[in-house]
Amino acid sequence: MTQPPAAASADAELRKGTLYGVAAYAIWGTFPLYFHALKPSGPWEILAHRIVWTLVFCGLILTIRRDWGWMRTTLRNPRLLGGLTVAAQAGLGHARDLPSQDDGRLARRTAGHDAVDQAEGQRLMGVDR
Repeated sequence: MTQPPAAASADAELRKGTLYGVAAYAIWGTFPLYFHALKPSGPWEILAHRIVWTLVFCGLILTIRRDWGWMRTTLRNPRLLGGLTVAAQAGLGHARDLPSQDDGRLARRTAGHDAVDQAEGQRLMGVDR
């Protein structure tokens, strides 16, 4: 008995998504092995490299897939653009922890910022405490 094409396609997508998830966890899990090699570089240099190479890689993938059309739609939609802005601010907010990484204060700083991040997220989402 064969599966209908829609079910076979859904199974293929599920397998592909699972493979991508496992690959992401494997990459993230091995990343700490490189920390010692990155020691001579400062945290700001590492952050700059991560941003630049991520943009290059994503641009390359989007060019190969010829999938730039969504960018025009996103830039013309104020709600989507606002969501991206909030996401970027949240991501860049973690840059405030970079100076703490060198002097061992990171655990103390991030513990306090978790509460601040949570309160800011609740404020942005309009959630009452």
